[in-house]
Amino acid sequence: MPDRAFRTLAEGGAYFEGPRWRDGKWWVSDMYRHAVFSVTPDGAETEVVHVEGQPSGLGWLPDGSLLVASMRDHRLLRRDPDGTMTVHADLSAVCTGLLNDLVVDHQGRAWVGDFGFDLYAFDDPVTTSLKRVDPDGSLTIAARDLIFPNGTVITPDGRTLIVGETLGNRYTSFHVADDGSLQELRGVGTARSRGGAR
Repeated sequence: MPDRAFRTLAEGGAYFEGPRWRDGKWWVSDMYRHAVFSVTPDGAETEVVHVEGQPSGLGWLPDGSLLVASMRDHRLLRRDPDGTMTVHADLSAVCTGLLNDLVVDHQGRAWVGDFGFDLYAFDDPVTTSLKRVDPDGSLTIAARDLIFPNGTVITPDGRTLIVGETLGNRYTSFHVADDGSLQELRGVGTARSRGGAR
């Protein structure tokens, strides 16, 4: 096995979330600096967008637009390739905790989770939902009864979505249908149903 050396890529961060690798750069939300940054392999850091409501999950639409979860105001922000910022979707009506991680599939559908409760007030954990935001900004509850959905990924073929349930101490896997509806895959998560609603 070849020797590998570690080196510091960037310093001065406060709290990194949602790291991604794209276009030869490391992209990351820094919650407490209220900004999304890109970092080149030689360590050059650039502030891409300021997010007053604290940024978390990141993803890209097929046209290259960046989506950012704005945690405290429950909005999914969109930064177009020309730098224009808009609200892609307002999720406040379906969030019971801070907006959190997200992943975007090859069709431009964003899958977004939230805490489900007030973590910082030390409330008891409760379940929440995984939301699907379609490319036109329309919103659907894709799955329910998840315990702090986080670290969501989609397999390269676009057919399987895996969500980490941080406070459930498990990963749960879903089949993604052509219309974006989810069906839990038995034997991967738990046996109990989490049927989605449209």
